[in-house]
Amino acid sequence: MRSNRLEKRAFLVEAFEESLRLFQKSVELAGEEFGEDLDHRLMARAESEAESAVYLAREAIGGNYSPGSGEGQ
Repeated sequence: MRSNRLEKRAFLVEAFEESLRLFQKSVELAGEEFGEDLDHRLMARAESEAESAVYLAREAIGGNYSPGSGEGQ
């Protein structure tokens, strides 16, 4: 049962990390497209919030999680 929970949590961490990567890429592309029209403070705050979500997800499974390991260390 515990292993199943860890697997679910590990999946969530990987999903958050992938979301963060996609968000960072979308910010990069939006910056290229819109240049100075982009509100950099807003984007920096949103990116910070996404990074916080990844951190909290890692902490939920025991801290030093590495993708593919399936468990915290």
